[in-house]
Amino acid sequence: FHHNKMWDTNMSGIRKPFFVISILLLSVFACDTEPEKTIFGGPQFVFFESEPNVPILENVTTPLTIPLKVSLAQKQNVSVTFEVIGEGAVPDSDYKVISTSPIQITAGLYSTDLNIKILNNEVRQKEKRIIRLRITSVTPEELSAQVTKEVLIEIQDDDCANDVPQASNWIGDLAIRDGSSTTSGKGTAGAGGICGGSIVVDGNFFGNNNPASKMTINLIQKVLGSKTGIANVIRFKLFTGSDRYEYEASGTYTETGQTITLNYTLYDTQDEANNFPGTHIITP
Repeated sequence: FHHNKMWDTNMSGIRKPFFVISILLLSVFACDTEPEKTIFGGPQFVFFESEPNVPILENVTTPLTIPLKVSLAQKQNVSVTFEVIGEGAVPDSDYKVISTSPIQITAGLYSTDLNIKILNNEVRQKEKRIIRLRITSVTPEELSAQVTKEVLIEIQDDDCANDVPQASNWIGDLAIRDGSSTTSGKGTAGAGGICGGSIVVDGNFFGNNNPASKMTINLIQKVLGSKTGIANVIRFKLFTGSDRYEYEASGTYTETGQTITLNYTLYDTQDEANNFPGTHIITP
C-alpha cells in the first residue's frame, strides 16, 4: 500500500486532510494466454437473476420480486416449474407465493418476474425462517436450469422488544454524508441479529477514491422505549490491510427521522498531526 496525503478545503476555509490508498497491481499478459472462460452445459438456459441468498425484513410492504430469465429469447413460450419450500417459515402466515407454477416466459422475451409477499405476523420469533425457491423443470426440454437455479430467502424478524432500538431502519441501501460529499453504503444486522442493538455498515466513508470500510454501529436507547438514543463506534482499523488509520465515533440516532449522526475522529497512527474530526450522517 502507498499512502498519499491530499488536502480538501471546505467552505469555512478549514483544511481537512483525507487519504488516498493506492494499490499497485501488476498484470502480466502473454500473447498466447487467453482469459479464463466460464463453461455452461448448454447455450440456452433459464436462471434466477438474483443473489443465491436474499435477506428480507418481515415488515417490508412490497412483494419480493425475483426475475426469472432465459439466456436467449425463444420462438415459443418457455414454461418453468418451480417449488417453494418453507424451512421454519409457514405459508400464509410468514409468506404468500403470488406467482403460480408453472410460470411462463413469453416467446420473444428474455424474462418474467416471480413474486412472493412477506407477511408481518407481528410476533417475535427467534427461530430462523427460510423460504427456499427452486427451479424443478423447464419446457421445452432442450433448455435447462443453470447458474442460479435456487434462491434462499431469509425472513429477518423485526418485531423487537420495546427496550431494543429498531435497527431495521438502517438495513439495506444507505446514504453516507460527510460535509458536502455523499457516498453509498449498505446496512446489515449486527452480531445479535436484527434485534441485537447494532448494525454493520459497509461503504465508502471517505469518498470513492479510498477503499470501503465495514464498521459496527452500536445503538443504545436513552430511556426505555425511546425512539432516540446514543450511537457509537468503538475505535477500529479503518481500512482492511492497513494498520495506519483508525476511526472512532459517538453521536445520536433517531428512529423517527431514520438518521444516525456520528461525530468521528480519524487517527493517523504514524503522524498524530494528521488526526482530524468530522461528522458522518447515515440515512436510508
